[in-house]
Amino acid sequence: MTFAAIIGILVVGWAVFTFNRLIRLRQLGDNAWSDIDVQLKRRHDLIPNVVAVVQGHAGYERGTLEALVAARGRAMQATGAGPATRAREEDPLDGALRRVVAVAEAYPELKAAASFAALQTTLTDVEDHLQNARRYYNAVVRDFNTAIAQFPAGVIAAMMRLRPREFFGLADPAEREVPKVPLALLLIACGAASLSAQRSYSIERFDARIRVNRDASIDVTEWITARFVGSWNGLYRTIPVKYRTPQGLNWTLGVSLQSAQDDAGRNL
Repeated sequence: MTFAAIIGILVVGWAVFTFNRLIRLRQLGDNAWSDIDVQLKRRHDLIPNVVAVVQGHAGYERGTLEALVAARGRAMQATGAGPATRAREEDPLDGALRRVVAVAEAYPELKAAASFAALQTTLTDVEDHLQNARRYYNAVVRDFNTAIAQFPAGVIAAMMRLRPREFFGLADPAEREVPKVPLALLLIACGAASLSAQRSYSIERFDARIRVNRDASIDVTEWITARFVGSWNGLYRTIPVKYRTPQGLNWTLGVSLQSAQDDAGRNL
């Protein structure tokens, strides 16, 4: 086999690998955006219940509730728009919801109502899922935008008519920046294709330290060491906050994240 034939095979192999990788990233982005859309719809559907419960206990907070309903209407009108537009219309709704929840502090009866407590729990669950979906979507978008901006992968992206995707609700402009990746030799890229196509991870260390304070609060420090193979956007740490005792009692924990750091002590 001649040298030109070998180079030709490598080029074709690289082109196929790059094409499949871009298709996979595009599909990941579509799936991630669908997750965000589901959580936004869940939040929209909860608003009428929030209004009904708050109105029943704090009827004269009319301006706050009207602002919430108006924000919901604008957010729902943006359904089907791009991520940037959706984020811009969802921000006022998020702020209006926070103001309504803050109203409960001024009304002890509302704060103690079981219906409002259940709504708060559901809203918290929706917000947690939404934030996780947002972080994952933005990480996938950054990987996608990086891939199509690099040479020579950008040539394949141009042939596929791929365009950069919009981020959803990024407050820090630095998160939008495309990492600067040096050019690699074609032979190296082709050789690494089979390695990066395989994805796996393992938890090599999981240690925890628990300290009970005088005020009955608990400080928990965890050390997690994970080894990743292939392309990963991160690892979620899920903490259960509801427990049922053998006596049949339901206990709920209030969790406050103090900090998360990497092995070098940098905040994540």
